[in-house]
Amino acid sequence: MSLYNPAGARTLIKEAGVEIRHGDYADPASLDSAFAGADKLLIVSFPSIAHEVRVAHHKRAIDAAKRVGVKHVYYTSLAFAPDSVAVVMQAHIDTEAYLKASGLTYTI
Repeated sequence: MSLYNPAGARTLIKEAGVEIRHGDYADPASLDSAFAGADKLLIVSFPSIAHEVRVAHHKRAIDAAKRVGVKHVYYTSLAFAPDSVAVVMQAHIDTEAYLKASGLTYTI
């Protein structure tokens, strides 16, 4: 599991023996080490409504996944996007396009 604040992991997760690594969307090097050795990666959307910030963070995660050899990426988007004009949805649409063009296999 990759968290930007590993110290904040719930006790249940820690007691389950899950390996917790530091990974911060704003720090690409931390993403490389957090994702290293993973075959599958779940990217949870960055919690912001700022379009450029969200898309940039998502792209960093996708790029890191490619660099370290992740085989499949799962991305948490929203349904029914094509006709949406909501800014938050546009960030998902742009992230989806970037992921599709990445060459990685993916599930959205």
